Amino acid sequence: MKKKTLFAVALLVIIGVVVLLWLKAQRATPPLESAKPAISETAKSAAQSPTASPVGQTPRAAAQPAAKKLSPEEKRRETITAWERARETEVEFWGKVIDQHNEPVVGVAVTATVTTHQIPPPGFKPQPTTIYSANTDASGVFYIKGRSGRGFTIETMKKVGYLLPPALQNRTDNLFLYNYDQLDPKGFKADSTSPVVFHMWKIEQPEKLIKGEGFYGIIPDGGFYTIDLLTQKHARGETLGDLKVKIDRPKNVKWGARGYDWSWDIEGVGGGVIETQDEFMYCAPESGYLPRYDVKISANDEHWSDQAKRQFYLKSREGKIYARLEVEILANYQDKAVFSVKYYANQNGSRNLEYAPPQTVLQESRIKPPTNAPTPKP
Repeated sequence: MKKKTLFAVALLVIIGVVVLLWLKAQRATPPLESAKPAISETAKSAAQSPTASPVGQTPRAAAQPAAKKLSPEEKRRETITAWERARETEVEFWGKVIDQHNEPVVGVAVTATVTTHQIPPPGFKPQPTTIYSANTDASGVFYIKGRSGRGFTIETMKKVGYLLPPALQNRTDNLFLYNYDQLDPKGFKADSTSPVVFHMWKIEQPEKLIKGEGFYGIIPDGGFYTIDLLTQKHARGETLGDLKVKIDRPKNVKWGARGYDWSWDIEGVGGGVIETQDEFMYCAPESGYLPRYDVKISANDEHWSDQAKRQFYLKSREGKIYARLEVEILANYQDKAVFSVKYYANQNGSRNLEYAPPQTVLQESRIKPPTNAPTPKP
């Protein structure tokens, strides 16, 4: 019994000692705190800065200067400029020059410009015009590469001893214009394998031709008038001359009226006429002349007009005279009709229609009925 009692006392003493040691340990240990993120030396330095953000917060972005507020006009210009730039492309152009015999022309000097339609930003001046130049090679080909733009203009095309088509010979610039607009489905597409072909006439043997023009009043009743190119006179009916003309339309049609039937005829006296689209008309064909060329215009024609323009080669007086003609017909002009003609005629029986001096060229007739219009010859 004594042994059990001693064992119990010893056990209680041991438990008491353990409890005392545990309590002592609790008093020596500091209270447990929440873990905090480590702060680097750099962060500590930043935290000490007067402008630093508090630790644990996302720093604010550096202050940016306020964007300039655009006026409505400046915004409009900026929008248009961006739109215009999207329409432009870097210009490349290939061309080829040939003569009347389809032979390449070497050494033709070509100049060109590229145009842009951008509206310059406020405070900026438009870009200066740059002149690009090139010369044709042994194949008659030239190549020009320019800056970005929407338009390409061939300003000049020159070589001594060669002529441009008559319609261009009096121009000093702006010969040919091509549209490079990227947003235009019909815009020009340059192709190195298919250069644009241009024609120049190699001067061979200019002759002294009869140069003339006439603005003749015609009674539009279907009666013929005969015109003499040598004297520039015209007369009603059959007389000596080179071509016969008639115009027919209803009577009492007021000037400016539209939508009526009318017609006109032209004949080569002792020869014939050939309608042509030739650019130069410097050599009359040897054959193929028709004795009569007639045109009928219906009031119901979709493209009805009371005017007509044509180009002809003329052979008259049994081949003694060859000529090139530009004619314009006015069906209704000051209560009459008008036959207008500009021509060059060779009375030597030669088909050569190169005019001497070559600087003098046939120009396109532009007859319109202005307020102070000339009175046709009776």
